[in-house]
Amino acid sequence: NKEHSSFEIPSRKDREQLRPGDEVKLVFSFGERCWVEITKVNNGRYTGRLRNTPLSDELKFGDEVTFGPEHVATVI
Repeated sequence: NKEHSSFEIPSRKDREQLRPGDEVKLVFSFGERCWVEITKVNNGRYTGRLRNTPLSDELKFGDEVTFGPEHVATVI
């Protein structure tokens, strides 16, 4: 009996084949999940812009973030 909801993380292969225009959900170090639209791919790393407003004051809508496949929780 689980008290929290869980989700299935996409395969490593799917997380490594993302392209500009793809939208992903990232899990940030402050525990929040946010949607990001990928704008650049460079040497296995991604750059994207936040597509929602986080509750945390650390980031805001439209901020640019850089991340790797290991940070991707969901792909749409």
